[in-house]
Amino acid sequence: MKIKPITIIILALGILLFPVFASASNTSGTIDSTNKYAWTENLGWLDFGTTEGNVQITDSALTGYAWGENIGWVSLNCSNDNSCATVDYSISNDGAGALTGYAWTENAGWLQFNPTYGGVSIDSSGNFSGYAWGENVGWIIFNCATTDSCATVDYKVNTDWRPQSA
Repeated sequence: MKIKPITIIILALGILLFPVFASASNTSGTIDSTNKYAWTENLGWLDFGTTEGNVQITDSALTGYAWGENIGWVSLNCSNDNSCATVDYSISNDGAGALTGYAWTENAGWLQFNPTYGGVSIDSSGNFSGYAWGENVGWIIFNCATTDSCATVDYKVNTDWRPQSA
């Protein structure tokens, strides 16, 4: 059977271009400098966009720290402080923007990003939405649109990372 040159060209292009289409985002996955706040009724604002916190979003995980005036630093991944051998935790990203797992804060304990009746995701515009839960802090809201409260207080967490389906 003879293979036509056009078939070889198409296969070669497919192999060369696959990595471009396989990754979710061509950006560094940083948090927007303006749209960087989540809200919790019990503790106030959580800032995901501090320079010191260096939050990064990849196709598989979040790293870095969020900051809350009333809670302190919130670690999104045990790799931040090399504690994975002792306590293995992280916020995972399924590549389509669904976030799962736990963050840790010394002052309030575990924050779950995929609790029952909640869950946090990133949409095709890079907007976080949904709820995380902390036993000691209550619900953490990532976008005022989640609670229809944008007319009162307009806030959200936004990133330049985009889901694979975007």
